[in-house]
Amino acid sequence: MTSGDAERLDDFIAAAKARGVSDEFAVTLLKQNGWSERRIYAAFSAYYERQLGAPVPSRGARLEYASEAFLYLLAFISLSFWLRRFGRSSIRSSIATFPTSLNTRSRTSGRRSRCNWPRSSSPSPFSFG
Repeated sequence: MTSGDAERLDDFIAAAKARGVSDEFAVTLLKQNGWSERRIYAAFSAYYERQLGAPVPSRGARLEYASEAFLYLLAFISLSFWLRRFGRSSIRSSIATFPTSLNTRSRTSGRRSRCNWPRSSSPSPFSFG
């Protein structure tokens, strides 16, 4: 926020408070005119610090908002679904790519079949017979 914007906001809040305007009405009016909540409340904090002669107590920078926590939760849940889906698809593709005589499922029907999958021409440590 530039110093000109801060001064305009401080002057407005001081004038509004001098005429008895409530904080809620001033916040709503400033929001409707394009000011962000963060700037508005920073200006109100500065106003009350000047009027009361004491700084506004702060809980510190570790304060997390519920909406941010919810978004993190959604991100981790979607990540777990994607990882599970990737794991299943990678296992299925490895079974289709490296068939063994133990795999008795047909590729098309999903039912048990009497014939074995064709063996690969290259030897593998997992070849049986």
